[in-house]
Amino acid sequence: MTLLDRLPGMTDAEVINLLANARRLSEGADPVRAAAAGEILPALETEAETRSAAKSAALSAARKARVPTKRKAAVETAVVEVA
Repeated sequence: MTLLDRLPGMTDAEVINLLANARRLSEGADPVRAAAAGEILPALETEAETRSAAKSAALSAARKARVPTKRKAAVETAVVEVA
């Protein structure tokens, strides 16, 4: 099983850490490590971006779900005060 095969099972923190390490190694002095890091770097960047977008979408959906409840409570409070 290659490292790329294990990406879907990794946590977000593990993917971000691996991406940081691959970036560091791709700029290093050792050409063998730089080449290996360069091979997996595009897949890691794609995975990190996909997870970030999914996380942002989930947070946005959660915020949208909460907003009407707060507005509804504010309207009900205003109606009670007027009456």
